[in-house]
Amino acid sequence: MVCEVITEPLWAKRNRVAHAKEARNAELERTELGKRIKWYIENKEWVLSRHDQILANTDVTRIDSMSLITKRAWVQHLD
Repeated sequence: MVCEVITEPLWAKRNRVAHAKEARNAELERTELGKRIKWYIENKEWVLSRHDQILANTDVTRIDSMSLITKRAWVQHLD
């Protein structure tokens, strides 16, 4: 009974706080990476070699639907 009354609500609150922070950080990172990819697409002629410009040939509308892992990998390649 002690576990149900005291410990469980505290643990549930802790999980909500911890996971909400991770979700906000991931969303912020996803937004920042999206901005960097869009910048590369808009400035590919100036910052990428002619052979690497193929990496920045994509539709800008696809960026928002990419996963965080995909965005990280793409920015890593562009950098």
